[in-house]
Amino acid sequence: MGLVERFYDNSPVFFQNILVTVSGYQRNITHYGKAYYDYLKFLADFDNWSLEKKLEYQ
Repeated sequence: MGLVERFYDNSPVFFQNILVTVSGYQRNITHYGKAYYDYLKFLADFDNWSLEKKLEYQ
């Protein structure tokens, strides 16, 4: 068993939860990549555009 596994196994449950959350966040960032998050931001911004600006973009 490696050092990381022993550290994790000997940590309190609330700290294990934090470690798992951080690990999941890092995996999502590397899995989807920057282009995905840029496009997601564009879609969120697009929802707030006026109708005229949306028609102009088309």
